[in-house]
Amino acid sequence: MLPARNRRDYDDIPEEVRKTLEFIWLERVEDAVGAALASWNRALNARDWALLQSVQRLRPGQLESYKQTFASKNVRQTIAVSWIAELAPTRFETEVVITREERKFFVWRVVGRETRQAIAALEGGAWRLSGL
Repeated sequence: MLPARNRRDYDDIPEEVRKTLEFIWLERVEDAVGAALASWNRALNARDWALLQSVQRLRPGQLESYKQTFASKNVRQTIAVSWIAELAPTRFETEVVITREERKFFVWRVVGRETRQAIAALEGGAWRLSGL
């Protein structure tokens, strides 16, 4: 994730390096929270546990709980931002809405929806979520 104003320097990065990276250009620092949530949604629903651990600070036992809940391909979950408040340039408090759905005979239906407070913080050059 890089500031959009740095896009002009994109061509200065060697092509072989660019091919190995995903660039997310941010107009506002709040966009980083949205990008982190999009990564979380992709990781969880793809059952990519390594990626999930890179975007979420997991509590003890939380990964095992995710693996059990999402063992079936008939379950999916999305997370969306309700509001964001800046605590510091690299730390945001956010309220998110988590929606869980199950598929029954080709139709997805909502089986749960909850609102949680979370913190998005820049750690080691990557945005991570905690409190989910």
